[in-house]
Amino acid sequence: MEGEASFVYTASMDLDERNAIGRRIAEARRGGGLTQRELADRLGVTVRTVQNYEAGVAVPYRHLRSIESVGHKRPGWILQGGEDQGLDVTISSLHQAMERHQALMQRHLEEMRRHTARLREQRQARSGRRVGGGADSAGAVDDAPRSSP
Repeated sequence: MEGEASFVYTASMDLDERNAIGRRIAEARRGGGLTQRELADRLGVTVRTVQNYEAGVAVPYRHLRSIESVGHKRPGWILQGGEDQGLDVTISSLHQAMERHQALMQRHLEEMRRHTARLREQRQARSGRRVGGGADSAGAVDDAPRSSP
């Protein structure tokens, strides 16, 4: 298959680290509800290659983000490990941030409406002074229809 050469045998990584990465790859696959065959098909590799990934024989750098995505894991989780709260927690915190942002935007919109109303009142007051009490009213032409005598 085309993607077979996408993994790298990592001599610089110790065996325990590769095994831990392999366990996390398997965990992500199972978390996504996929069989090894289904993951292999998605990645464009053989089932044996996926087995090698999960056994820690090779680290599939090219496919890490895809595998993390399948398992709903944060980027970098396969290599770094650690506690992964999953996408549910991330989505929940994003939802809370959006709610706070929406409330802030609502307050800004209300403030803008108050300012707009105030500006409108000021403009009307200014134009009322010009029409009612300025030089224009003294020299204004009466456009009312006149009756003939």
